[in-house]
Amino acid sequence: GKDRPAICRAVFDPAKPKGEVLLRRVVPQEVMEVADLRSRVFGGPDSEINRRRNIYNAVTNRIATGSVACFVAVSRPSNVIVGSVDATLYNDKGNLVKFSNAFISKERKLIYISSMAVDSSHRKQGVGQSLLRTVVSLATEVVAEEILLHVERDNVAAQSLYASAGFENLIITPSMEWLNFGIPEHEEPRRLQLNN
Repeated sequence: GKDRPAICRAVFDPAKPKGEVLLRRVVPQEVMEVADLRSRVFGGPDSEINRRRNIYNAVTNRIATGSVACFVAVSRPSNVIVGSVDATLYNDKGNLVKFSNAFISKERKLIYISSMAVDSSHRKQGVGQSLLRTVVSLATEVVAEEILLHVERDNVAAQSLYASAGFENLIITPSMEWLNFGIPEHEEPRRLQLNN
């Protein structure tokens, strides 16, 4: 029916990013470069130095939980980080699940995407799609049933990227209220169902 979410496989444009881009997990010495990228992409009211420091601390603390994987897109041969995304593993009650426990956990799991950032010099070149593919691969590995995210209502480019990857609007049910905790009202939830 109309109320049931469609089950679909992620479908991505097969075009590869222009130039060579390597996708992998961030290493600790690169977290400040990720903070620089996100500070440029997201902006905000804080001074640039405070914004970078806050992002650096947030990324470092997220990774330390064992429930967050930060992926980066690294341009070759310059070795510059041109994209990043965080993938957080949760159970369906909103509790964090450590990736090290994902294979023994019998509970229903999902991945939440946050902080997707692509440098303006590499947009429209498949970097965002490649980062999403990396998260879909991770979700498949840990047998997550879906991938969730929030997108700003006025970010047409991001909405288009997520729609082309198969993400659909998500209506938050009472059992999923945890998903809206701390999310600004100008952002809308999206879901990608996986066939794991």
